[in-house]
Amino acid sequence: MFGLIHLIEKFEDDRSIELIVQGVLEIIENTRGWSKILIKRILNNDSARNVCGLVFEQLDTSSREIMIGVLEEIKCDNPKKFEEKVNFVLKRLKDVTTHYHDFSRE
Repeated sequence: MFGLIHLIEKFEDDRSIELIVQGVLEIIENTRGWSKILIKRILNNDSARNVCGLVFEQLDTSSREIMIGVLEEIKCDNPKKFEEKVNFVLKRLKDVTTHYHDFSRE
C-alpha cells in the first residue's frame, strides 16, 4: 500500500493532483488518517505542491473548506515538517482566488 502512496510524490501535473484531491474528498469521512497521508505526499513534492492551490481554487466552497481544514490539521500535527509547506499552499490559494476576483471585476 505504501508503494502506491509514495507514487503520489511523483505526480506533478494538475490533473493527477485534481484526481487525488477528489478521491480524498470522497473518502475523508471514513478514512481521515489515510486522507492526510495522501495530502502529505502532495505537500512533499515541490511541483505538486505548486499546483495544489490551483486545484483547490477550482473546488466548490464546501470542498475547499474541507481541504483547508485537512491542511491545517497536518500543519498542527507536525509544524516543523509541514508548516512552511501548508502555508505556501494556503498563500497560493489566496493569491489565485484574489487574482481571480480582481480579474473578474474588470
